[in-house]
Amino acid sequence: MEETVTLLFKNGSAIDVTLKIVKNLEPSLRFDLRLCDEELDFVRSRREKVFAALNQFIGEECQMQMEEVPKICIMTSGGGFRAMIACSGVYKALQSEGLLDCASYVAALSGSSWYTSTLFSHPEFPHPGVAETIIPELRECVEKHWQVHLSPPWSSRYLKKIIRKSVNGQPVSFTDFFGYLVGQQLLNSRMKSKLSDQKEKIADGKAPMPIYTCLHVKSNVSAKMFQEWYEFTPYEVGIPKYGVFMKSNEFASKFYMGQVVKKFPEVPLHFLSGIWGSAFTILFKRFVQEKGKNGVDEIMRMVLMDKQDPQCSSEEEAEDDEDCEKIISRLTKDLVSADDEDHFEMDKPSSSIEPQSSLMLKDEFYQGRYKPYSVSTSDDELNDPQSEVQSDVHKNAVSLKEKLLRKYSFRKVSSNTKKSEALPRSMTTNNVRISVNAKESNNSGETSYFDKVLEKALTTTPIDSRAFRAGVILNPFRGLTTLENNCNECSKITEGLRDPTDDDFKDYKESMKTDDKKIYLVDSGLSFNLPFPLTLRPQRGIQLYLTFDFSSRKSDSTPPFRELLLAEKWAQLHGQPFPPIKKTVKSLIGCPNKECYVFKDTENIRAPVILFFPIVNSSFRKYSAPGEIRNDEEEKTFGDFKIFDDTNAYAIWRFVYPNLSFDRMTSMMEYNVKNNVHIIRYEIIDLIERRRKANMNPLALPTK
Repeated sequence: MEETVTLLFKNGSAIDVTLKIVKNLEPSLRFDLRLCDEELDFVRSRREKVFAALNQFIGEECQMQMEEVPKICIMTSGGGFRAMIACSGVYKALQSEGLLDCASYVAALSGSSWYTSTLFSHPEFPHPGVAETIIPELRECVEKHWQVHLSPPWSSRYLKKIIRKSVNGQPVSFTDFFGYLVGQQLLNSRMKSKLSDQKEKIADGKAPMPIYTCLHVKSNVSAKMFQEWYEFTPYEVGIPKYGVFMKSNEFASKFYMGQVVKKFPEVPLHFLSGIWGSAFTILFKRFVQEKGKNGVDEIMRMVLMDKQDPQCSSEEEAEDDEDCEKIISRLTKDLVSADDEDHFEMDKPSSSIEPQSSLMLKDEFYQGRYKPYSVSTSDDELNDPQSEVQSDVHKNAVSLKEKLLRKYSFRKVSSNTKKSEALPRSMTTNNVRISVNAKESNNSGETSYFDKVLEKALTTTPIDSRAFRAGVILNPFRGLTTLENNCNECSKITEGLRDPTDDDFKDYKESMKTDDKKIYLVDSGLSFNLPFPLTLRPQRGIQLYLTFDFSSRKSDSTPPFRELLLAEKWAQLHGQPFPPIKKTVKSLIGCPNKECYVFKDTENIRAPVILFFPIVNSSFRKYSAPGEIRNDEEEKTFGDFKIFDDTNAYAIWRFVYPNLSFDRMTSMMEYNVKNNVHIIRYEIIDLIERRRKANMNPLALPTK
């Protein structure tokens, strides 16, 4: 269809414009619930590897045919650095027992996604033994204080990258900076790693395919009520709810009506890590303010009970967006002027702004000017103002940040009575004064200079708003018309059973607004802490889960089934087969927590089998390895520790772990897996045999 129109201008000139409507036969987005071709090729290749590995694992007791190979998924929950450390022990055991080779998928959420992405970006992965060799590397990473990454020149250099990202037309938030901190702590020299790089790691089915996740949420509605699950794989990123996917290297580019209209460079892996674990932008702020000493219950309410967050209106959201833009503009001007005064060299702008320029700055971190891991940190040193880490932070607090703080104060002070609340004691509003004397600050028992700067930044408006704490990207659905949830027909079966007073997944049928310019992405743990919504997709056909839950509990004796019960509720609402968790758990309440539970529906072969491993210190107290009892006092002391009872050793807000805490958690989870390998073997064999019988008797296969 073609049409010519005439555009008239006030000065009397006219231009004839010919408009031609052409159907886009090759949109940038893929509109299909089926797996992409690359994943289908992976599944075929991986099936052969799994076939050989499973036959070796289960032995001669149950030899399979190729068509009988079950799809197994290793699933890990969130839980901060605790989850990441626990994953180290889990994966070491799975690899040594040959179970990692038996899995087709690994699905990770929040803290455990930090481990998975670190493992899959490791240069030696997937070579045998890498799950063991990575442990001392992570051990060294988490024993060091994160503050070294916040001191100049690296924080100011990365701030410039964030500003340039905004100038190039991409939205920014605190998650950009938080992801940078996570990357510096864990990825070391792999800061330029990208998600699509992991294609090579799983090529020809060499390793299970990783699946990461986050939530699309509304800024003024609880994530418990409305959430849409995003999935991230090396091949694609998308929302299964709508059956819409994009190439992983085009995530965060500018889309309109399903087409890329402005392609930005692929986002680095550390940016995605910030989104996947963005609940910790809340925890991180609280950690800075309270020094990690208290407030555990309140922090958990903030993370797991998002509905308690004050809701904001769309008008407030718009004000936050405007304030964000003002801050970026002011920061840009101030950084340029500060650089001019301090003779910092800033990249020269090109004649035309290229998106790649935001990623072209070299990080001084890896030019040998400073070794971030040269300072050891123990529990006693964490709050020691005289430690070398604190000293370095003060020493590196150069005039760049001081000048920025002198030029403006983020928080608005309405009256004199509120000035002391808005600013640290060492600052004044009329003539901003900042004490950079480390000795003066430390002797008075006050927080360090840099801590004050950081706390001020994290409590400013709009940084303190929910919208600014979330990850923000340009809306890839802009200009499209969304359909109702694909699972609505299935969910009619269970809709009548729904409690109207229950807020969990209350708005699951609602669709997103496609006219919004940008969308907010947050940690999936703000809904529930296991990534079942992505793996329960019937297109993937996963039949058995090795599920490891590292979620927080009130005490070591608290039943560990909360997240699994939420997963069951989600599956019922969306009409997905799931084993009867609630029914089974009723008989387990009041019993001591076990290392491994089995949940399966013996009457429905379509429901997956779930082998559930909570974070529990049970027989590990007495045994150093399966069948090897602890003899000397040193071994007994090593195994005798608490996880949640009256201890902050494994609190969710903890970002630094001494060697002893790290070694205990890693060894315990490795032991728990190895001590229950016989259960895993039995359940795999039982699944194969039950499916054989079901295939021989078609009536045994339910229609729903």
